[in-house]
Amino acid sequence: MSVLAWVMAHAVRQIHGQSATIAWGDRLTALTRPCEPPDQVPLLTTDQGTAVLPEAIRVLDGALELAAGHGARLLVIASDGHLNDHDQHDAVRDLLARLDRAGCTVLQLCLDSAARVLPHARPVDASDPATAAQAIGQAAIDALRHA
Repeated sequence: MSVLAWVMAHAVRQIHGQSATIAWGDRLTALTRPCEPPDQVPLLTTDQGTAVLPEAIRVLDGALELAAGHGARLLVIASDGHLNDHDQHDAVRDLLARLDRAGCTVLQLCLDSAARVLPHARPVDASDPATAAQAIGQAAIDALRHA
C-alpha cells in the first residue's frame, strides 16, 4: 500500500491535482500530504485495527474537499471492512453515502477473500500482488471516467 500511495501522489501531481494518504488503525498517520508528494516510499505498518476509519475519511474529505469539490474525485480505502461496532459501521456508511451523493467515487481494496465490502464502496480485488496494480489502476480509470 505504501508504494501505491507514492505512485498515486506522483501521478496526481503530474495532472496538477491533489492527493493525500492516511494510514489508520488505533490512530491516524499521514503518509502523503496534499501538494507534497514524498521523495521516498512512505513506511506503513499494518498492525493496527480500524478504530479511526471514520476520522480518516473526515480528514481526507476536509483536506481534499471530496464532498464539496468539483471534477473527478476518488477515495481509495484499503480495508477488510471488519469494523469494530455498529456505531462505527453507521458512521462509515453515512460518510461514504455523503461522498457518493456528491459524486466522489469510493474504491475499497479488498486484500483477501474474507473482506466485507463497505457500504457505498466499489470493491477491487487486491488480494494477488501480481494483478493488484492492474486491477486498482483499471478501477480508478473506470471510476474517474464516470465522474
